[in-house]
Amino acid sequence: MKKNHRRHAGFFLVDTVFGFVIASVLATALVVAITSAGRAERRLEDGAQAMRIAERAMATLREGKTAPAEVGDARIVVKSAAGAQKVAGREWVEVVVEYHGRRASLTGLAPMRGGK
Repeated sequence: MKKNHRRHAGFFLVDTVFGFVIASVLATALVVAITSAGRAERRLEDGAQAMRIAERAMATLREGKTAPAEVGDARIVVKSAAGAQKVAGREWVEVVVEYHGRRASLTGLAPMRGGK
């Protein structure tokens, strides 16, 4: 009888260890998924913030003012859009914003810069 009891105790130990292994694999997979979801969320937020900054810069240009070169961590570049149809008293400009590695670009009409 003792031999039979020992065999059951061995199976119980193997089952317990195997259960811990499965639980640790599942926990690791969950941590990896949560981490990658957080990174993806930050990338989306940075892209949306870059677009909002580009929209504000374009609105500033449409008011006839000069857009800033930097806003916080964002770098703003304003250049003439190539190949655009001429519009009297206005020019096509492209606003490119880089924010935390994300880029956003807008093209629109603005009053002529520099009295052209």
